[in-house]
Order: sequence, then C-alpha cells, then structure tokens
Amino acid sequence: MSFATERQIPLSPFVKGGSPLKKHRAADLQAGKDLARIVAVAHPAKTCKEMCMKRYEISLILLSGLLLNGRGLYAVADEPKNIGMAADPMAQMMMKYGSPNDRHKVLEPTVGKWTCVIKGWMKPGDKPEEATGTADISWILGGRFLKQEFKGSWAGQPFEGMGLTGYDILREEYQSIWVDNMATGMMQAAGFYNPKTRTITTTGQFSCPMTGEKARWVRSDLKIKSNDSHVYTSYFKVPDGREFKSMEITYTRSK
Repeated sequence: MSFATERQIPLSPFVKGGSPLKKHRAADLQAGKDLARIVAVAHPAKTCKEMCMKRYEISLILLSGLLLNGRGLYAVADEPKNIGMAADPMAQMMMKYGSPNDRHKVLEPTVGKWTCVIKGWMKPGDKPEEATGTADISWILGGRFLKQEFKGSWAGQPFEGMGLTGYDILREEYQSIWVDNMATGMMQAAGFYNPKTRTITTTGQFSCPMTGEKARWVRSDLKIKSNDSHVYTSYFKVPDGREFKSMEITYTRSK
C-alpha cells in the first residue's frame, strides 16, 4: 500500500484559527512538504501499522520545521510587530523618542480646512495690508508632523506656501519649517508651549529677499483660541532691536 499524499497530512491542528500563511512563511511549509514526500517515497509503508507510523513521523517533521525554527504558523499569528524590542535598549530608546506623545496632541485643534484673513506690516506704524486665503492642515508620518498647505494672495500676487510643524521629544521643543513661492530660503524656528495661554511661541531665522538679510530674526505665536479658531502672529525687529508685529493670520474653520 502506498503512502498517502501530502494533502492528507493533518496540518489543521497547527494552524491557529485557520489563519492563512503569509507569503514569506510559505517557504517553510513547502520545505516540510518536500521533505515529507522524500521520506514517503524513499521508505514506503507496506502495512496499515507502518502507514500510521509513517504519518506520525512526517507530522513530526512538519511540526519541527514550522515551530523549532522560530518562524512557524503560531509565529505568524502571534508574533508582535516589535519583536526583540524589549531586549534591545537602543530600540527601546528609539521607540520612546520616535513616537508621538501628548505634546503632539496640543496641535490637534489646528487640523482641518480653514479660511484665513491676513494682515501684514512692513514696519512699525504702517497701515496693515490685508488679504485672504485658505489652508489645509493635516497629520503626516503617523501623527508626528503637521503639514500646512496655504493658498491665497499677497500684494496683488498669487501666494502659496507650505509648512511643517512638530514636537521634538529629544530636544523638548516645538519646531517648524516654512517655505513659499516668494522666497528661496526656509524659515526655521523652535520654541515652547504655554498651557495657560494655549500658545506655542517660537523664535528663528530666515533669509529675507526684501531686506537682503541672510539671517533675519523672527518670533511667532500660535494661539489656539478654540477647536474652530487659532491665530498666528509673527514679529520682526527694527535695527535698534525693538520688536514690531509683522503679520497676523486668523484661521477660522471652514463649514
């Protein structure tokens, strides 16, 4: 009597919940089947007793291949995505400082689509120039950064800009980058959050094409008034070091 084919080998007890094999695990199962087939052909069973013993032997072969090598069917069903993290201090540190936390949630009220009213001052005492625009603010990279896409007009010209804002857990500071179609440099700033006033205050520098300064100082406040409104205000300095308000953008959530 010839031995039963591999399709008759009772593998179902080894498959937890009947879960399908992942592609990268299929090789393990196929290798076990191939070995079982070789054993069956090389040592065919002649009696019912021998056939039962042979089935048991081949089942052990498959079980060894699937479980002892650490990549078996139970591993497919149960292995955590961060396997090995607990034993690796460097990996633990990476998880701690590389994952979003409550400081990121401070920015959540600014997410959404907004209509914007812009006021700008070139120097102290100027009458503000006004314009309007729209902004789309969304989380990217697993909630680690906010991306802002702004469209509007300024000084009679189309204006487009893009910003990134996030919280650096290691440096314990909020950071932002801004670029737009009226400059070739990046505005970079960093600062802190005041929970009493719900305001993120940052300071930084940018290259200013209007004045020719390569590192013009800027301070900004992002005040979260409610889930439907926040205000961004920036300040520059005059040559004697005094600050003046240079821009104010009021964001109102689009209905």
